[in-house]
Amino acid sequence: MRKVLAVIIKFIAFLFAVLTTLVTIFVLLFLSFNRILLNPHIYEQAFTENKVYERLPVTTAEEFSLVKSRLVKPCSEPLNGHSCLDQSINTSQTDTSAKGGLGLEGRAFINGLNQAQWKSLIIYLLPPNDIQVSMEAAINEIMAYFKGQTDTVKMPLMNLKARLISMKDDELTTLLLNAQPTCSFEQQTAITSGGLEEVGSPPIFCSATGGTSQVLLLDFQRRMTAIASELPDHATIIHEPSPTNPPLLQTFIGKDLRATLQKLNANSKNLPLLPFALLILVTAFGVRSLRGLLRWWSVPIFIAGLITLIFGVVMFFLFEWIWLNTILTYFPPLLTSGFGAIIYGVTHSLAKVFSKHLIFFKKH
Repeated sequence: MRKVLAVIIKFIAFLFAVLTTLVTIFVLLFLSFNRILLNPHIYEQAFTENKVYERLPVTTAEEFSLVKSRLVKPCSEPLNGHSCLDQSINTSQTDTSAKGGLGLEGRAFINGLNQAQWKSLIIYLLPPNDIQVSMEAAINEIMAYFKGQTDTVKMPLMNLKARLISMKDDELTTLLLNAQPTCSFEQQTAITSGGLEEVGSPPIFCSATGGTSQVLLLDFQRRMTAIASELPDHATIIHEPSPTNPPLLQTFIGKDLRATLQKLNANSKNLPLLPFALLILVTAFGVRSLRGLLRWWSVPIFIAGLITLIFGVVMFFLFEWIWLNTILTYFPPLLTSGFGAIIYGVTHSLAKVFSKHLIFFKKH
């Protein structure tokens, strides 16, 4: 009977030792995640290193077909996850039934643009300084979200809306009408007849003079103002999470991801005590000598540290393989476009910093 009881006690100690290893791995990864990946300066450094603010408008201009398809029919293709652009970018209040990422005016206008016009317009509307302001604001909100301080993550669009509304006649002419053929008789008639004022009517791009040119430019200004009104002040990147945690665990970890993150961050200073508490239980059930104490304590901690080190080494040296064989498999076609090159560069930079911290325990 004593032997059976001793075996049971040893088995319980072994279970606590295994649990100690798993909890220690989690604590090490979580604390590293908090210190590195919840540091806005790390992201700013990654964006600067990969010239994101300069490359993003150029890539947006080059990926006309992809961006157009996402703005006009963002949910036309099966997507991973439960979101699409029309959940992030609101449509006009007068077009509540629209399912596209843009309202009637926006869809009509973008459908009428050619590649050259799109490129000129994007470079004007998305200067690097404005992109930097918007992205840094979004990064700060992402940090707050992962700390459980906010329910959603939004990116400000006020600068974009302001640029749309404030476009002058000479800017409109340069961006939209340069190199366009002379207006035909039918186009001049359509311009002067007032038919362009109908909501959602196709835009006319042609080279006009005199009163016809003025009417055409006034129509472009009206469209820019209408498109700006269709855009929200903020685009929602991450929506408020729904209750996803099991009911039995909601009392301890909260009802959703944000609540769980909030509890973890609120108690992050006490997390290192959790492995220590488990080691106390291991001691109570398994330790009978000083030698046993050293063995029962050192082995779980050593294994946890070794696995964490291996995780960092794999992330550092095999990032390319992981990206090609896992991430790209689940997120086409966005990551196979020009945007993918930007996302890859930033993700690689973040992964290097994170993995170096795990390997060398560098402080930031």
